[in-house]
Amino acid sequence: MSEDRRQRKITYIIDILKTGLVKILDKKSYAWVKKVLAFFGIIVSADTKHPVHLSKRFFYWILGFFGLFILGNIVMYNYSTNPNFCRSCHIMEPYYQAWATSKHYKKAACVDCHYPPSTTFSEHIWHKFQATSQVAKYITRTYSSKPFAVVKDESCLRSGCHSKRLLEGKTETPKGVRFDHAPHLTTKRKDRQLSCTSCHSQIVIGTHIEVTYTTCYLCHFKGRGEGRNFSPLKGCKGCHEVPTKDIKVGDTIYNHTNYAVNREVSCQNCHIDVVQGTGMAPKERCVDCHNDPLRLEAYEDLEFIHEKHVTENHAACHQCHLSITHKVETTLHPSETDEINCSLCHTNTHTGQKMMYRGVGGRNVEDMPSPMYHSQVDCVGCHFDPKSSMKASEFKGMTYAPSKLGCVQCHGEDYLEIYNMWQEGLKLSLDETRLKLAQVKALFKSKPNKATIKKWEALKDAEYNYEFVQEAHGIHNPDYAGALLQDAIKRLDEILQDSP
Repeated sequence: MSEDRRQRKITYIIDILKTGLVKILDKKSYAWVKKVLAFFGIIVSADTKHPVHLSKRFFYWILGFFGLFILGNIVMYNYSTNPNFCRSCHIMEPYYQAWATSKHYKKAACVDCHYPPSTTFSEHIWHKFQATSQVAKYITRTYSSKPFAVVKDESCLRSGCHSKRLLEGKTETPKGVRFDHAPHLTTKRKDRQLSCTSCHSQIVIGTHIEVTYTTCYLCHFKGRGEGRNFSPLKGCKGCHEVPTKDIKVGDTIYNHTNYAVNREVSCQNCHIDVVQGTGMAPKERCVDCHNDPLRLEAYEDLEFIHEKHVTENHAACHQCHLSITHKVETTLHPSETDEINCSLCHTNTHTGQKMMYRGVGGRNVEDMPSPMYHSQVDCVGCHFDPKSSMKASEFKGMTYAPSKLGCVQCHGEDYLEIYNMWQEGLKLSLDETRLKLAQVKALFKSKPNKATIKKWEALKDAEYNYEFVQEAHGIHNPDYAGALLQDAIKRLDEILQDSP
């Protein structure tokens, strides 16, 4: 295209624009538009060769807008790192107030914890870019009322914060619990790699990054027994110092040192039921976060589950596990008798009777539940005869003994003959088994050897079944009890026949 032709085309376009403006605007308005453009450095003239001229003012404006853009970004960047920016979203107000009343107030801003330290400027910009997703959620109103945030160890251990915490050795919490950070963070505990937020979390409402004692209880108490068999990890003294001050209990002055230190009396002797809960992780909690069947199938893979949740994603223990509580009652009110747990001494009561009724627990005999068990007849069906007077029961309780009338009420008078036959048959079988047990035991005057080990095992099985029927009262399941005794007699007879 020639220069003249290009110039004619430009002139033609300008004429069209001018004609259009004149048609739309009157001459006065057209002149006003030209003044506005001139204010911004854009000069419109009748020169067909250069109809639009950009003065220095235009470039000053561009430079000013660019500078204002840079300044605005700097101001916005600084404001976005201020905790007040976070509280602009109303759901963050409780977390802001918790921070404002904590030791972190004016010492560590939100971004100091929620963004790990950046090694390069580009990494820092990337973290800021990722945070824009929160702005998008706020604008679109798709945010959750319970936000989830991950605070990595690098944030806590950064220079100027807790960088020396691992070197400070043991510390003591406000509750008097001794604790050392180093072994918990540098080595795996129960094959789990813990993080700072495993024990310091936000679940304590109204506080900020508080010590989460439920995590301590879960690791130290879960699966460690109960009652008199309770054995916490590292023991009581692993976390607690023995109190040295005198304590007044009623009218008696008491000092822990005399007992827990000098005589090594177990803490559980006095402080009973100090742990409540099992800390189990029910599978139902998985579906709170997951709906993928493949993920749910990994429920039994404990190593994988903890690696993904605890180590990689810093999930809090309470999100999966039921809580365990730990408290020591320092006073015992006379009226509160429920505080005394009798099951610590009276354990597994009536276990034998329940096993016999269900037809389980014997050796070398198949399970054989009682027909009445199948019919769901409860203990009260036969045990309804009070052993104590109502007056005495106020102090010693009430035990309901079995009665033959239980048979009569359901089966009629004729059933008493069957009942008596069962009792007589079991008595004869027990007497016969007892006699043969004594005879066989007399053969083993020394410890069993390779030649006699099978006979010894048969003897132990027979003895077990005999004691089972004797102590569990075979009348609870006559058929099963009879089968157990017949098996015992058979094995004892075989030993006697095979012995010189």
